[in-house]
Amino acid sequence: MGSLPKYPFLLIIAIFINLFIASSTSFVPIGRCFHTNVLIENQLYFLGGINSDEIFYLDVSLPFNTEKLLWTDLTNNAPIPINSSFATSCVGGQNNQTIFLFDNDNLNCIITYTFNTINQEWNIPKIKNSEQILSIKQKINAACDPNGKMYIFGGYNSKFKKFYNDMYVLDSLKLSWQYLAAPLSIIQPTVRSGYTATLLPNSFIIYIGGTNDDSEFNEIDMNDISIFDTNSGTWTSMTADNDNVTIQARKFHTAVLISNGLIVIYGGTSKNNSKVPEPLLAVLDTKPEIYKWYSKQNIGKNVPPPLAYHTAALVEDYIIITFGVEFSGGKYDEKNNFNINVYILDIKNFLWIKSTPRRNASSTTPSRKIPSNTIPSNTIPSNAIPSNAIPSSNAIPSSNAIPSNGTPSNATPSITSPSITSPSNAIPSNAIPSNAIPSNINNSTSINNTPNIKILAGLSSTAGVTVLFVACYFLYQKYR
Repeated sequence: MGSLPKYPFLLIIAIFINLFIASSTSFVPIGRCFHTNVLIENQLYFLGGINSDEIFYLDVSLPFNTEKLLWTDLTNNAPIPINSSFATSCVGGQNNQTIFLFDNDNLNCIITYTFNTINQEWNIPKIKNSEQILSIKQKINAACDPNGKMYIFGGYNSKFKKFYNDMYVLDSLKLSWQYLAAPLSIIQPTVRSGYTATLLPNSFIIYIGGTNDDSEFNEIDMNDISIFDTNSGTWTSMTADNDNVTIQARKFHTAVLISNGLIVIYGGTSKNNSKVPEPLLAVLDTKPEIYKWYSKQNIGKNVPPPLAYHTAALVEDYIIITFGVEFSGGKYDEKNNFNINVYILDIKNFLWIKSTPRRNASSTTPSRKIPSNTIPSNTIPSNAIPSNAIPSSNAIPSSNAIPSNGTPSNATPSITSPSITSPSNAIPSNAIPSNAIPSNINNSTSINNTPNIKILAGLSSTAGVTVLFVACYFLYQKYR
């Protein structure tokens, strides 16, 4: 019989047990705000936030239970390479498997980072026309269309204390920027930040809420809606009907498009974070010629508290609300009172629930999972929004009309696309050297070449536990 000192043997056993505990302990993220999220298939990705370089995802496969959350942390292998708070992100590229994160911390030039969700690697792609783009502003919300284009509107520049109403467009397939200056006309899109941007099936992006005052006391009327037609590149405005229901002004709320042209609004803050806007839950119907607001009761078995700075995503018939700041002590404290819970709104009956029902085993209906800022063109029938959804009286006048199938039939025929303009203070063309991106790595610079190290999932399974104890037993029998 071999011999082994007693205490080293116990040390080996302790190491095995510690390895098992470490591998089986689930990752649980801390609360956060000013983060961003995107949905790719069954994985809801979260990026950064204030004082955080974390990237992780939540498995939102149905059935989904808020008391049995499956989080996966990717930070050890692929930490976010920039300060991502107040930023925005979109899903694009080939096969919609790439996350685009826009750096808003660089005041000299625009830098775009991409995260490949397949190999879990960060890159800086070489993008054409970057010299035309100023640095991305803060407190923005991107909208993505089915053609891989990402629309970034307005925002706030903390250096110059200024709000904007221009538009940046990134083609994620051709890797090219386009700058759309605000139209030089009497009617312009409302200057705003802290808004929501929702793409409709008719290619209109609906901008709701936010603020345009640095004092943070001047929230924009929720009835004041700016609309951008992505087909013609033109702006219109609308005053929504509130049906005798006051939808109080707010910023840093969420907006999610569901079926039948309905946009569901939740939460937000106003009056310098000292007021909870009412109602917390509201719906904007975009089917009528004049959009119409409705108030919804905030009821159910798992009702969230008043939240701001949170995120939302649509998974089939459920809106999933995550993170943000709770209203407590008479205010929304951006440094404390973080929400760490996940909430589910069943949009079939507008009830908050703890878990989704199990699927019928005989059901073959495919899953429909839509990020809050990406609506595929086939999600809702093209006739869900009538062709007269936007009154022509509010159209922005211009010359040199550009016909578009996406423009409402009664829109003013003299609408044109804003010209591609290079701002007078744009960064020089040599701001990003052409040789900075090696040609042999798919036209992009790799940020992280660390291989994706996978933890052996078997140790956290029943089989893993069995193997571990059997091994320990034989070691004990051999050396006792």
